[in-house]
Amino acid sequence: MRKTWSVAVLSVFALWGVTNAVAQTNEAARPAAAATPGTSAPGALVVTGGAPMVPYRYSYTMVQLHAFPNYQPLEKDIFKLMFERIGTFDYGDDYFFLGVNSDYGEDWSANTETLYFKYAPCLSLDKVFKKKVIPADWLGDFFLTLQVNAGDLDYLRTVWLAGIAFDLGKLPYFGRCRFYALARKEDTMEATHQFTVMWAQPFYTGSQRWIFNGWGAHWDNDYTHDVMKFEPQLRYCLSNFLGKSNPFRDAHIGVELECSNHYLLDPETHKIRGWDLNPSVFFAWPF
Repeated sequence: MRKTWSVAVLSVFALWGVTNAVAQTNEAARPAAAATPGTSAPGALVVTGGAPMVPYRYSYTMVQLHAFPNYQPLEKDIFKLMFERIGTFDYGDDYFFLGVNSDYGEDWSANTETLYFKYAPCLSLDKVFKKKVIPADWLGDFFLTLQVNAGDLDYLRTVWLAGIAFDLGKLPYFGRCRFYALARKEDTMEATHQFTVMWAQPFYTGSQRWIFNGWGAHWDNDYTHDVMKFEPQLRYCLSNFLGKSNPFRDAHIGVELECSNHYLLDPETHKIRGWDLNPSVFFAWPF
């Protein structure tokens, strides 16, 4: 299992490296395009704290460190370290996520007990056919997607997802919101469906910039037929007071509420739990 995990992670990193190199090469050859206020380019949800959020093409990497006090159902303080890469290419965007928890031991250990990742490329049919697939003013691009979530935790197994997605169009301050309707196949379980929403909406209180972002999902499984997970975040942008030369100018500090129902397992009874609410504070650094 450990060898399989290593091959899987290295393969995804290799794919990420190739797509990133291609994107940077294409971007270097492309004339700069000015962003139009109130519009959004096709891509994953961007939550930078400085310049306009959504240029025509972009690529960035983010590291997040979360501290969870009295995490349920473990009833202990834990940390979560997360690595994310978001970028666009000529016909869509892709998203890569790698996370590790400190919750199953006294020390950090990136092994099969705590390591999990996600890869989610989206192909824009609007870009492929060079026209609006669904001609509605309130819609952005329309996508096809094939995704994989992988982990070896009791509550997080390998999952394949395939389906459609669409963006909402023209949100203020270059905000983004994307909806997914997916077929879901989890290891050891029957095929079912999943609905997901992701959003990132900047806003201002006076001159202070904030971002309300996160995701939520609902799916069925063989045990409860009703699983929900939501992770809304509120971020304060350090660009509000850091100068342009500061390396942490685009970083954020924030709070998150991890909400789940029929998702986590009780460590003693190994039965599926009902609602769990786990708040955290975090530091996020895009670079």
